[in-house]
Amino acid sequence: MSDPEIVRLRRENEELRREKEAAEAREEKERREKEAAEAREDKERREKEELARENQPTTLVEYLRNCHTYIYQNFKLADKSVSSTGSRVDGKFYPMPRLAG
Repeated sequence: MSDPEIVRLRRENEELRREKEAAEAREEKERREKEAAEAREDKERREKEELARENQPTTLVEYLRNCHTYIYQNFKLADKSVSSTGSRVDGKFYPMPRLAG
């Protein structure tokens, strides 16, 4: 082999190597873009499912459970020191019932 032929083969070899690297880089970029698109689609699907779950009609059991959780558990008995025994009812301000007789 002559020197010009060796130089030509080396150039061709280098060009093929660069083309191969460029093709691998393109494939890697396409793979990353595909993975990102799949991740976005998966996230959108999960968000839609969550929204559908939140917006579905409430069943009676769920309603009663929510009432118990969010309303009745917040009721507290007052301490005896802050409660009163009330006033005497003597008929002055409150009408007394008539006894049947």
